[in-house]
Amino acid sequence: MLGPLGLGFIVLASVVPGDIRPQTGMSGYVEHFLAYAVVAACFALGWRSSLFQAGIVISAFAIADMLETLQSIIPGRSSDTASTLASGAGSLLGVFIAILLLHLLRSILPVAGNRITR
Repeated sequence: MLGPLGLGFIVLASVVPGDIRPQTGMSGYVEHFLAYAVVAACFALGWRSSLFQAGIVISAFAIADMLETLQSIIPGRSSDTASTLASGAGSLLGVFIAILLLHLLRSILPVAGNRITR
């Protein structure tokens, strides 16, 4: 549930004109990295198959690239490859953290861990 909501927020924040875009005060690259890391982790916790987790990272790169390309026609926005790479790297870290968290939960909670893998 959180993955799709987070992705919706990323898309919305990416397509609004620059003057009404939410501002965090952080570098744009840091914003991209953190947003995609959190959203990818949420998706990876829900879709635990290795194939799906790889698909999350690949999809994140594709979505980031499409949104960056779209920003080139939105007033007050700009598009650059580094933002796409920051987004993709964030998604990779997010999936990695989710995998580590799932392994940790399985080792700490052996009984509940059996249900975590399903």
